[in-house]
Amino acid sequence: MKGQVFFLDSACFTLPITEQYHSHIPVAILIDTVYAVSIMRIYTDVISGDEMLSDAFPIKVVDDAVYEVDCKFIEISQGHDVDISSDPSAEEVDDNVAKVNNVVHAFNLIPAAFDKKSYRAHLSGYIYRIKSHLQATDPARVEAFERNASQYATKILNNISSFEFYTGASINNDGMVALLNYREDGITPFFTFWMDGLREVYA
Repeated sequence: MKGQVFFLDSACFTLPITEQYHSHIPVAILIDTVYAVSIMRIYTDVISGDEMLSDAFPIKVVDDAVYEVDCKFIEISQGHDVDISSDPSAEEVDDNVAKVNNVVHAFNLIPAAFDKKSYRAHLSGYIYRIKSHLQATDPARVEAFERNASQYATKILNNISSFEFYTGASINNDGMVALLNYREDGITPFFTFWMDGLREVYA
């Protein structure tokens, strides 16, 4: 069988090409197929540039203001990641194993400490910075962002004790603070990210 090699974004792919393939399927379609299976969306903080999220995780838009992302705990042992979300032995203690949130682990998110007063102050400045960013990049979005962000901020502040806080890896004080909470079952963790504070890039 013949094959044709494509080099895309530093990755090498070999596609088997029969005479039928070669005569009926344009190379452009083959390349599009490679991209379709190899490209991932990475969401970076528009202020800090930190990678915060990717579409490898389930993402849901809520109130046209935030992304909610269900996550889970994994065990890290000698460089291996193990899903323990449904493992009945997960409570067994092993001094050589660390239990971590998979989103935190994947993007090196850093825990941060806020009370209601300090988070309100951070959020006020953050919303202003994102508004300024939108005025420069997407003016038509500004009005909806201000309205939706204000309404969602009220929900957060009314339940501030339920959240854990995380910054990106650079710990940029002006950047996004992601919020970790738990679903109604009290077991399933999920992150909240400000939708307009993220930029999609491709990896």
